[in-house]
Amino acid sequence: MVSCGRDNIRLWRVRNGTLRSCPVNLGEYHSLDFTDVAFEEGNSFYQHHDDRTLFASSRSGHIFEIDYSRVVIRNVRRLLPAQQQHVDRREKWTFNTEHEGPVSLVSVSSDSLQVLAATSTGNLGFLDVGSRGYNTLMRSHIDNVLGFSVDGIRRHLTTASSDGTVRIWNMDSLQQLYDFVSEDSPCSVAFHPSEQIFSCGFSSGIIRVFDISSAKLLAEHKQHRGEVIGLAFSPDGDFMYSAGSHGSLALYNSFEEEHSVIRVVCNVVAQGTERAPDALTVSSDSRCLAFVGPSEYIVTIADARSLDELLHVDVSVLDVESPRLDSALKVCFSPASAEHLLVATSANKILWVSTKTGRLLREVPKVHKHRCSSLAVSDDSRFVLTAGHNAVKVWDYNMQLGVNSQQMFIGHSQPIHQVSFTPDQLGVVSVGDAIFLWDFLAHPVDSLTDSRSPLTESYISAAKLVQLEAELRRVRLSNGMPRKAAPLPSSPPPQLDVSTMDKVEQGALGSLSLGDDAPTITTVPVSASGPASSANPRPTVSFLKVTELVNASPLNTSHLDTGKPPAALILN
Repeated sequence: MVSCGRDNIRLWRVRNGTLRSCPVNLGEYHSLDFTDVAFEEGNSFYQHHDDRTLFASSRSGHIFEIDYSRVVIRNVRRLLPAQQQHVDRREKWTFNTEHEGPVSLVSVSSDSLQVLAATSTGNLGFLDVGSRGYNTLMRSHIDNVLGFSVDGIRRHLTTASSDGTVRIWNMDSLQQLYDFVSEDSPCSVAFHPSEQIFSCGFSSGIIRVFDISSAKLLAEHKQHRGEVIGLAFSPDGDFMYSAGSHGSLALYNSFEEEHSVIRVVCNVVAQGTERAPDALTVSSDSRCLAFVGPSEYIVTIADARSLDELLHVDVSVLDVESPRLDSALKVCFSPASAEHLLVATSANKILWVSTKTGRLLREVPKVHKHRCSSLAVSDDSRFVLTAGHNAVKVWDYNMQLGVNSQQMFIGHSQPIHQVSFTPDQLGVVSVGDAIFLWDFLAHPVDSLTDSRSPLTESYISAAKLVQLEAELRRVRLSNGMPRKAAPLPSSPPPQLDVSTMDKVEQGALGSLSLGDDAPTITTVPVSASGPASSANPRPTVSFLKVTELVNASPLNTSHLDTGKPPAALILN
């Protein structure tokens, strides 16, 4: 292995189980800042690795040829700006492709017919030299993903990232549909359960609500002084809730377009940001709201329509034999029929608490090696989803086998911020250093087992098993094999343009745009309209444009996906 950096180029080898390095003697060039290294390619099939030339580049424009076996500089060249035009020079083709950010990486195919380009804004695309057409393969965040929310009706996924953007993805085509850029840092997002509306909480405490269909800012609220650590809609869509890092809790009327504030309560939520982005959970019947607070040892269940406190559970006194006080980290309701509230604690336990009495029903210790960072329950109360120590685990809800009642998903290289089941309950979404979409391979026998009784036995015919396997195979996210080509959207997404937006809304919205990957488009203006009317409607400004594919690039046909997605797909 070879590495380079400021003032050094080093060769590395593993000998006798120990990693050793040897620096290249740079002589008079010891003060340069080296940017990249590469081995000689081309006619080197019969050459030994040690006989190939090593190249290194520097920020000053120097290109070094290094004898790899002798670890010495063989030759040095320097690239300088052209001073004059040469009449006899070879003609060069110039391609002007507008990218959404600075180009950070370029790679040319072996036949020199395609050029792959990556940008510092997270875009990846390729240029076809023959047709001079450019196609975008993928867009992505360029920093940690802090939180997400899923639109189960339209199968859209919205994510908030430390890179300052909120993006909306199509879960089927895996393509980015919209992106929102703001000077304020987004930290939590939530989709409305039925409308094309999502809300976003920022580190400044501001909450903004957007209508995707009309690309309009519906509401902006400044009820919190600190970072927004929790944001949720009630399952019936009538109310919205937000929690701030300084302990405040707010209730909004989401039935109205303006999402007017109904009530704000201070010092009820545990202070701090460690419970973000899912510090709030709402029961499936929209009756109860749960959160950790007013202290880290107390879990509060409140009336979801008034925020009146119904029940306090002190998790620090549930284990009398523990020498340390246990604190609550995450809370999650199971479906209302079970009347359970699950609590993840600092002692790496999951507690099952009755939502009626607050009595401890069950606990499972040693869930993860480190603290649980997120918690979710499937809609049918069959499975529990946890995240911790860079791993995702799916548990049997009844925990018949204790700590062995689990499937583990390993792939994250950094802490996981949030996890959830997909709307069809057949997959898992986790975010942190990237967006991971996982297949959840539950045994088909489980689907015919009563989830409320402990693993009841059922007789299943062989024909029924074959039918269930076939159905699962059709709806799974993948067949477990890696995909050879990047997926393409089934239809071209609309293009959003905020250039005509009035200054007031544009300042709040930041920049809402949509990636269009089609080389030729026809633009059809569409007038904006809100999802609901109000007594004093705000002036609507049309800045939504629908793009239609007129002449698809032939490059798309060579990248059509003929297989299925992989078992773990990463959008980074």
